[in-house]
Amino acid sequence: MMKKILCAMTAALLAAGCEIEKTIDYDTFYDGDVMILNAFLSVEDGLKATLKKSLAPDNVNGNYKIADATVTLWCGDEMIATAETKNNVDFVVLPSSVSLNHHDSYHVEAVSQSLGRIYSDAMMIPEPVEVVKTTVERYGEEVPEGEDGDLMLWFDNKSATTAYAWESVGFKRGKEKRDNWLGFIRWYKNYGIGMGACVAGHTYRSVHSMYDSVRYDLLTLSDEIVKFCDSKDDYSHTYDDVFYERPYPVYTNMHGGYGFFGTYGRSSVWRD
Repeated sequence: MMKKILCAMTAALLAAGCEIEKTIDYDTFYDGDVMILNAFLSVEDGLKATLKKSLAPDNVNGNYKIADATVTLWCGDEMIATAETKNNVDFVVLPSSVSLNHHDSYHVEAVSQSLGRIYSDAMMIPEPVEVVKTTVERYGEEVPEGEDGDLMLWFDNKSATTAYAWESVGFKRGKEKRDNWLGFIRWYKNYGIGMGACVAGHTYRSVHSMYDSVRYDLLTLSDEIVKFCDSKDDYSHTYDDVFYERPYPVYTNMHGGYGFFGTYGRSSVWRD
């Protein structure tokens, strides 16, 4: 008898659930398609950018590529390079094809006949902070080179407000193997002047066995990248709470659309 009653109650609940389901019409806010340009520039790596168009809320799986767009790099009022692309999404200006320095201001633009023009604020490229020495540590104690541990990059920090990021890049048969060329997660601010150190990666044999060589990078970040990272962190902490007391929009320095342009300097050490 109990099983029959339980089955009847379950069926009733399911039926009630089906009855209360209905489609609700609601208005979404969308001002039309605009370009979204994200770009990063350094003397060592040149320009790397991605360009897409925005998609309406009812067309999130639509085509975001912009077939007629061009991306250009500017120094002051002079266009100094046109970025190359193979897929109309990823654009690059190789460092060997353009002359960059740490004294001039640069900005990036994209132009499309269908979507108009988008351009960034202008900014200088930070000079890289050189790695003074490297050590390998395990549980806070230095161990001999060649043993497993954390590779520490030591550098002389001359500014109390400079922020840094670091990453490791593997190379196999001369080709670069990495998913993200700039890792925002691994960044930190150094508020003290003097010798600083950061964990750039692991020297575990299992990691190095996958590559012919590994490059460990110390990135000196521009103030604009710090603003972007701060706003991205605030957004990621609150976006999944619909009742959070205030929204945190991600920082943008683009005009005529959305996105971000940042500069950095890079110094590197290699391990085979």
